Amino acid sequence: MSKNLFFLTGNNEFELFKFFQQWKKNSQSKYGDFNVNQVDFENEDLEKLLSEIVSPPFFGDRRIFFVKNFPPSAGKKNINNKKTEKLLSILEDIPKENVVIFINSNPDRRTKFFKKITEISEIKKFGKKTGVQLLDWIENEFKNKKAKILPAAKNFLIQYCGEDQQKLQSEIRKLIHFFSTKKAPISEIDIEKICIPYFEVINFEFSRAVQTGNFTNISKVLEKMVDAGEDAIAIFNRDLVTTLRQIIKIRDVIDKNIFKENSKVHPFVFQNLRKTTSLLSLEKWKNIYQKILQIDINTKTGKLVIFENPKIFLLEIEKIFLPLIENIAIHSP
Repeated sequence: MSKNLFFLTGNNEFELFKFFQQWKKNSQSKYGDFNVNQVDFENEDLEKLLSEIVSPPFFGDRRIFFVKNFPPSAGKKNINNKKTEKLLSILEDIPKENVVIFINSNPDRRTKFFKKITEISEIKKFGKKTGVQLLDWIENEFKNKKAKILPAAKNFLIQYCGEDQQKLQSEIRKLIHFFSTKKAPISEIDIEKICIPYFEVINFEFSRAVQTGNFTNISKVLEKMVDAGEDAIAIFNRDLVTTLRQIIKIRDVIDKNIFKENSKVHPFVFQNLRKTTSLLSLEKWKNIYQKILQIDINTKTGKLVIFENPKIFLLEIEKIFLPLIENIAIHSP
């Protein structure tokens, strides 16, 4: 294994990119911009890259090369195998002052190029953070900016915004700015107020209304969305159809008594809609969903024009949810 060859890889592109950027910044500060090179293997003139790698540093102690997209990813058919093999053949003989860092989060592991690089390079893998690791990372993001977040709010932030660190960092920055004016630890209410929810939770307000099992709440939210100028088609597809599809998936998993992960519904949504699913049988939920699909067919064939009249839209939705309304009435004291 060479001491001046490195390979950065792993499915956590956020951490990998952050590490690469910091390494590059430190190298430029220490050795100068002219001794730090970043190239994209897919677009670089390979002959030029080969000649550069074997050249000694210019007026400095080190020459650093960051080579992105190598080893190649799967499906790259324009790779010149002879030139690539030549690159591999000279790597073990490059000047000791030169350092080459290969970067690819998802290389094709079947190629001889990947196998060769992993044999001769020091490998640094970046795996996705989950569970305690992700909670600790969130905590440190706040601490580094002298901000605070409540323990329960850290979990809620992940549930509400998802586990993607790139998105989380963007939301955390907004929360830290909010903390600077609030001067109190960030709470779950703050997150709902400030953050943009994960795409599966984007219909959060509507699904929360459905959680109550009370059509009055559902109707109020729909009316509020329509009054606010929300497009009826967007409400129909994004909120109504999506929520009912999630309910059916959850109810099916519960009835079969299998792991909730099998529902392929985000844990936050699963937890919040679980009680609602018990209000009706799977068959009745499917029946409601079929009526929703029929509305979609009727509007596309011109039989129904509910999206041009919000009142008709709300009336049709009320008809669809009649089984839920009747169920609440039967079980009310």
